[in-house]
Amino acid sequence: MKKTGIVLCVIAALGTCFWVWINTPSEDHETTQSHTMQASRTVSGLNKSTSTILPTITEPDKPFIVNSTTCEAFEINANTIMREHFRSYSPEDYLQEGFSVDDVTVLLDSRHTNQAIMWRDQTRLQESELDTINQYIHEFIKEHFPELLTSFDVMGGKASLNTERRAAPDWLRKAVKQGEQFEVPIWDEMLPDDVAWLIKQNDVADKAIKQAVMLLDDINATISVDGSIRNEVNILDAALREGRSDLGFWLLSMNAEPLQDDYTGGALDNGLYGLEKLYGAYRGHESEDALSKLQMQVRLIDELASLGQFAHAGIEIRFDGEEGYASYRGVRNPYFISIDEINGISELTGLNVIGLPAANRMASPRGEELLALDRERLDSRLNEVNDGQFNSRMTSCVQFARNLENSWSPEHFSGIRNSSLSDFELFALAPELVACRRKERHTWHVLHHPYAEKEGGRAFSRILDDDPGKAQEMLFGEPAAIDYTFYAVLEYKADALSGLLNVGLVPEQLDYSARFNASFSLLAEQGFDLYQLDKYGRSLLYVAAAAWLPEQMTYLSEREVPY
Repeated sequence: MKKTGIVLCVIAALGTCFWVWINTPSEDHETTQSHTMQASRTVSGLNKSTSTILPTITEPDKPFIVNSTTCEAFEINANTIMREHFRSYSPEDYLQEGFSVDDVTVLLDSRHTNQAIMWRDQTRLQESELDTINQYIHEFIKEHFPELLTSFDVMGGKASLNTERRAAPDWLRKAVKQGEQFEVPIWDEMLPDDVAWLIKQNDVADKAIKQAVMLLDDINATISVDGSIRNEVNILDAALREGRSDLGFWLLSMNAEPLQDDYTGGALDNGLYGLEKLYGAYRGHESEDALSKLQMQVRLIDELASLGQFAHAGIEIRFDGEEGYASYRGVRNPYFISIDEINGISELTGLNVIGLPAANRMASPRGEELLALDRERLDSRLNEVNDGQFNSRMTSCVQFARNLENSWSPEHFSGIRNSSLSDFELFALAPELVACRRKERHTWHVLHHPYAEKEGGRAFSRILDDDPGKAQEMLFGEPAAIDYTFYAVLEYKADALSGLLNVGLVPEQLDYSARFNASFSLLAEQGFDLYQLDKYGRSLLYVAAAAWLPEQMTYLSEREVPY
């Protein structure tokens, strides 16, 4: 690799940093070094088995008096000990004790699925080319410019430098934007992370991606777990996930190897994830092109099955009662294909999704043993600072909270909003309740109507999962949920607004009572007409003024948006 060239290209930037550093007053150096040493101590202490035991809640020989202050301190202390315990025993510690990767995965999964996925990925992907390059850069700086490391924040034991190589560098983005051939600078090289990024760009053709693939040293090289691409192991995974089945077949012909993992899934799971997206896109448009892509993805899935790949999935019933073919807990790209979708895919392509070869859930010989050991160690620490009475104290505090709740049970405001009391009667209780109920009822009518919460929430979840085609399909089938989804996108995911605007999934009448968390410049970029009024005749400038947002008011005024 051209590691030396990559390092040389950042020396100029480091020279600037060095000049700034040597011209900084010495007291700043001391302060920075102090903060850095403190951060280093914090980082280095994460994986040690020793820890500082917190003081007991009560003084020796004094009883544990159950009240709100004591129970609050008890809860804070217990949570602190739990966090400290999770940091004290690193996964590597358990591996050294003889437990397997699968055993440790079971333990981490019991805490949080994403934690298990990230650790398992780091274990398998730590030798990626991008990680290797950045480690080389770090070691070069450490050797030749050690004094600079004290002037940067320390994260995870590595200096957080702007000189790190990232996926899709500027020269690649520029070539894509201008539609040019990829000309790799002499000091850089094409990495699998770059190709994975290209695959995710809808406006980049397969032909250009193939050109980039041919510039790789290894078509099966792994993608960095620390990079901006986190959902695939190699570029074949990326093609499968994005539904680029033509490219997937070509990669297989170029000896790309499909991979699978007992916990995070594999190539066939990525293929099913892409299939779900493509089927949603077809249902939203039902074009010949969408059908052709769907059928090609099915052929690629059949090919993967013939190569010995398994789906890490099975029949499940979700919390809302819907039955479908769902990926196991821990699969990196989770999917859920409902029974209706399974039947629809079968009618269009002949694929029996349920009939695909499926793997059993990951088995861990000593997983339960490790869970019990971890719990025993945690209980020991909790009891050590609670005079051996952690469980009894916890029970007492829980019962205290329940008794308090039962003895003082204020009426929820939702009951007031829907009560039969007149405004005059409500005013007699408290004048503020009248204003609150009127405001709540107004917001309720804006955003809530039959099925809006359920269907709109499901559609919005698809948008959050970067599956707009599926969301559009759901909204076309349930128009009553359009308003709910539209305002949810405005508030929480404004960068996905164009997907709704482009297909006409907008409220018949806008209501600016909804909240606007995004800047109006972002809404304009998404195609939102800043000059339109809502059904009450209010403009966005009125919204900005009412919320007292000076910068937004200036932005709208400069564009002559009416008040």
